[in-house]
Amino acid sequence: MTPTPGPPYRTDGVPHGAVVTADGRRLCVPNAIGRSIAGFDVHADGALTPLPGSPYAAPAATLLGQVALTAAASAAS
Repeated sequence: MTPTPGPPYRTDGVPHGAVVTADGRRLCVPNAIGRSIAGFDVHADGALTPLPGSPYAAPAATLLGQVALTAAASAAS
């Protein structure tokens, strides 16, 4: 593994079960504690930029730990 360039990336919780979109352009990080999902753009050099509005509130009564992405989530980029 190679460290990514840039500062530590805040997720506003305890990250657990990160997933990258099929096109490799976005990273979604659910927070097991904090009930939110942090989203980042992934740049060619591996640097991350928080998506506007990130982290996003999780639906009520959910216990985060995994994220499943649909084709529509990747197309939103």
